[in-house]
Amino acid sequence: MSQIQKLALRWAMINDQAIEAIEKHSERATVVRYEDFCIDPKGQAKKIFSKTNLSWNNQTANFCEKNKSESNSYYSVVKIPEKSMNKWKKQLTEKEVNEIKQIVIDSKAGQLFKNFF
Repeated sequence: MSQIQKLALRWAMINDQAIEAIEKHSERATVVRYEDFCIDPKGQAKKIFSKTNLSWNNQTANFCEKNKSESNSYYSVVKIPEKSMNKWKKQLTEKEVNEIKQIVIDSKAGQLFKNFF
């Protein structure tokens, strides 16, 4: 296997294990997909707040709205969501993406991303 294939397999195994653990405790845990937050930050945050019985407030709403600019800092939470979400597509070749897809697509975690390949 190539290094990319090994990493893809590791990713699938780790995330499948996490998803299975979450499914056993679905009343207390939920799968959160980064891409969903990139597409609809405010809507996804509201879902999580609701599930965890937290009150929605203006400070959170304002943060979700302001998160349209970008910081170059690696650890910054201020990013352009759609750009961050698709950054990998510019960093990997088509061949590498296909290798990854072949490894992960049949996993539980991979199924969550079948529309992103």
